[in-house]
Amino acid sequence: MDLLLFGSPGTVVETGRLERLAFNAAFDELGLGLYWNVATYCKLTGLASGPESLTTLVGEEWATGLVEEVLECKLKHLSTYLEGGIEAREGVLDTIALCKQEGIRLGWVIDRPKEYVQLILEATNDLSGDMFDRIFTAEQLPARKPDPRIYPFVLGQFGFSTDSVVAVEDSSLNQSSALIADIQCYLFPSEYSSVEHDILLTRNLMTTVDMAHRSWMCGTSETQIAPSQPPVARRV
Repeated sequence: MDLLLFGSPGTVVETGRLERLAFNAAFDELGLGLYWNVATYCKLTGLASGPESLTTLVGEEWATGLVEEVLECKLKHLSTYLEGGIEAREGVLDTIALCKQEGIRLGWVIDRPKEYVQLILEATNDLSGDMFDRIFTAEQLPARKPDPRIYPFVLGQFGFSTDSVVAVEDSSLNQSSALIADIQCYLFPSEYSSVEHDILLTRNLMTTVDMAHRSWMCGTSETQIAPSQPPVARRV
């Protein structure tokens, strides 16, 4: 395996609760009379690619410029909630260490504004941007998830083919953008994720990535030893 791609923020850190609280604080500060409880927020995450996109669901009812104002206010409150720091999800740092040890390159396809990504990196203990070979923010990507153009674009930037890449997403919706691109993408659901199926579902990220890498290495070795044999159907 040449490349592991982390997807949405929730693949690396549990931000769902804080995101919801930050949105509600923004709604309250701006006097919008809107409140998202856990059930509503979980439902909305299954309809849009991330908290920034959630506002598009009600944006047509708001005055011009209000969506941007809400997002700016929400980011301010999220920054406050993150002041005490947060931990990476269980297994994430171990998975990154495994990839470094095995020579697997790392990317983070986080289709959020650069300002948001920097906030998460600064708040997450023992995590830094230089752990990743590339971090793709909303400003660099051609679209938002689950648009199928995203992952082919990222692979083009690295120069790898789909059969040597594994991705990780935290919701069925975001996972679909990688699966459509023929990338082996594991579903590593976060606390508020909307999970519609158990396709490539994992609860133990490091073990899953380690097994995927070993499987890919075995397939590569067999192909090199016996090139006349039929190619391995899926090497991940």
